[in-house]
Amino acid sequence: MVTTTRSQHIATQVAVPPDKAVPPRHASAGPTATVTSEVERLVDGRFRVARLQRFVADASRREMVVPSAPMPAEQIASGAGTSGIYTLVEPPDIDLYRSYIPDPLRMPAAPEVALALVDFNSGNPAIRYPEGWVLVKATRPDNGADLWIVASMPVANVLTAYIGLAWGLPKYISDEMTIGRDRSEVIYEGAVRFSLELTPASGADEPALRDRIGSIHELGMLQPHIGKRGIVPIHNFGRGAQLQAVEWEAGTVRAWCSPDDPWAGLVPAGSETPGVFQRVAPTAHGESVWQKIGPAAAVE
Repeated sequence: MVTTTRSQHIATQVAVPPDKAVPPRHASAGPTATVTSEVERLVDGRFRVARLQRFVADASRREMVVPSAPMPAEQIASGAGTSGIYTLVEPPDIDLYRSYIPDPLRMPAAPEVALALVDFNSGNPAIRYPEGWVLVKATRPDNGADLWIVASMPVANVLTAYIGLAWGLPKYISDEMTIGRDRSEVIYEGAVRFSLELTPASGADEPALRDRIGSIHELGMLQPHIGKRGIVPIHNFGRGAQLQAVEWEAGTVRAWCSPDDPWAGLVPAGSETPGVFQRVAPTAHGESVWQKIGPAAAVE
């Protein structure tokens, strides 16, 4: 189990006794592996934000591609990867669900909400951080592809929140985040705001479950950015890269969120759905794609 607390410094504080450490996790969207300090992480984050802002401001550019490399086999063997509890639920409040889908995106054929609490770590403690996902599925009007819209994304430190907010993601800083194999939770203002609890069970339709859980990674996210003429919707997704599930434990996930949370109506009361604890790692060269949505006139 990994517990992080809100830091007064820039980087995440991760308290992991050496003899109790869970496998480290992978952060493909985070700072580079050469970052070794809080200051370097801040500088690296600044350059990443600036690169994306230049892309948003250039109406002639429709796509930005950033290469990604596979994780070395020795790192995977030592426990590196992205770990966490994942599940998907059917939203009980369709009107609330629809309110999270901005123009020009459309309602998907099958409305679905993805929930996850994960720990990103490439083996470098300077860039390790936890994150929560509440994701609403939507459909692009230009090519019919599905993607995820972030309804909520708790994190545990200022820098991670800053980068996410600059990229258009609704991040907030929690008091504490605990990421575990059986239970993960977010503490905010002294109380649990979001939790996922896994009860392992056999007999699940594993191929179907792998496809559904895999879609959380594969569809990519909407990241709406401010351009010269307003919001520029951008679809961020992976292309070519392969994620290998190096740990997988299926079961039933009980999801809970504070009823006072604005997105609470996206999760059924007493929600218990098929889900997993998994650890995934990239095993092939690929690229991260930032693609503007809609015709050119809509994003200039």
